[in-house]
Order: sequence, then C-alpha cells, then structure tokens
Amino acid sequence: MRLPKKITPCPLVESIFELRFESQIPADAIFGIVYSQFKEDYPKVEPLPIQQLPEQIRTNDPNLMFSPHYKLSGENFLIQVGPKVFSVVHAQEYKGWDFFFAEIKRSVEKFQKTEIASEITRAGLRYINIFKDMDVFSRSTINLSIGDRNLESCSKSITADISSGVFTNTLRMANNAEINIQGDIFNGSVIDIDTYIVNPQEIISEAENAHIEEKKIFFSLLKDDFISDLNPDYE
Repeated sequence: MRLPKKITPCPLVESIFELRFESQIPADAIFGIVYSQFKEDYPKVEPLPIQQLPEQIRTNDPNLMFSPHYKLSGENFLIQVGPKVFSVVHAQEYKGWDFFFAEIKRSVEKFQKTEIASEITRAGLRYINIFKDMDVFSRSTINLSIGDRNLESCSKSITADISSGVFTNTLRMANNAEINIQGDIFNGSVIDIDTYIVNPQEIISEAENAHIEEKKIFFSLLKDDFISDLNPDYE
C-alpha cells in the first residue's frame, strides 16, 4: 500500500507516544525524578484533575491507574507523567513524523536514564484526527448495515481492536462528535487510532514500526477519492 508522507489539510489534532511501566520506586517520588530530567526543556508544571481524586481510587480503578498526574509543557511538546505512565504529546500543529519521532527518541532515552521503570509493559502511538462538519463514514471503506437496512446516514460510533503482527490497533470512529478546539465547539467526525505493543523489547524501533502500522490502518479506512481530496504528498 502506497502511504502518503503528509496530507493537507492535516486532520491531526493530537499525537501521543505512551509508555506504561512497572516500578519499584514509591509512586509519590516518580514525578520528582522525571521532572529533574526534563525541567530545562519543560519548565511549566501543571497537576492534572485526577490528583483531586482519593489515592485509593486512583491506584485501584483500572480505568485510572495508567492516567498521568502531571503535565510538563515545552515549546512544541508536552510530557505527561503518572506512577505507571510516561508520554510525549505533540499537541501543537503537527509538523510531521520526523519532527515528532526525534522528540520521542530524545525523551525516551532521558526517561530510561532515570531507571524508574523496572519493566515496560506497553508502548503505544495514538493519533487523533478530526474532520470538521463531515460524516467521515460516508467517505470511508467501512460498510455498516442491519439486515437490508444500510446505516450510512445514521449517527454512529464504532470501536474495534485490529491485530497487525505484534501490534494491536484500537480504532475509535464517530461521525457526530462534539469537538472543542481552543474553545471553538463544532460537530464533526473523529478517527482515533491507538497502535500498541505489549512488553516491547526495543522501544525506539517499535515506535517507528507502530507509526507505519497506524498509517496503514488510517489510509485503508479512506476511499481513494477522499485521499485524493486531501492532497497527498508521496515524497
């Protein structure tokens, strides 16, 4: 499958590379250790809302245990940290994989120097794409029906786990989502793909492989004429 290097306009609103880990270090000491490594490039610290919940809920709820507790802000990226999670977030205008990957590599190497993680249990690359005022299902390769009734014109959302080699791609797709971008609220479609590997051995190379797998899933979802409308650049 021929994959574009970029499309215009770029629908990406957030890109996240996440590591989940186990640690022998007390949970309340982890943030300070990470901050000492990153404070020069990420000086602004912000506690996240999960901090307001009781510790017992934060540590025992399976939906919360991998949530970050703090956010560090830099010029182009964010670092998010929790007792079991470390992530690099490209939340500004997406400047391409090479730019993002360089910061992933640099940040992962700095995180590994802390020796916080006794085991990396999961590495994932998540891309969240939005399409303003559009039903993306109508321009996708997905066909949904119940019996003889086609569901193309219905409001809908789907979630699917798609295996591809050592990776699992968790796809979330919706055509009637309320989207808030810097206070601008509108309806549109979302394609959210989280490509992850369990117990990775080589984190940096798996990040590159995850990027390829994620792109394959994303572009396989779109009809050829829609890809053409997005001005694909195959350089």
